[in-house]
Amino acid sequence: MFNHLSDAHAAAKALLAAVLDQVVPAPQGGVGDPAWTSRYFVPETGLAARIEQHDSGKIRLVYGHNPDLLDLGADGAATDGNTTVQPRSNH
Repeated sequence: MFNHLSDAHAAAKALLAAVLDQVVPAPQGGVGDPAWTSRYFVPETGLAARIEQHDSGKIRLVYGHNPDLLDLGADGAATDGNTTVQPRSNH
């Protein structure tokens, strides 16, 4: 049974890995506080999000009801496989 307040995607991956006798690979990339951790508001949609460093070394995205814990990658983007955030290019 999946708890709707937990990360069902991560739980399903762990369950499938156990059934297949595989190990879920550890996330690759850096751990750190990206410069773009902050609060954001999008006037066109009226939506707000907060991106902050989590104690686990992951990035915490608060957007909607439940926060997402994202792994910070070597390319500077953060993802959990379903949600990805990345710094905006200044080009």
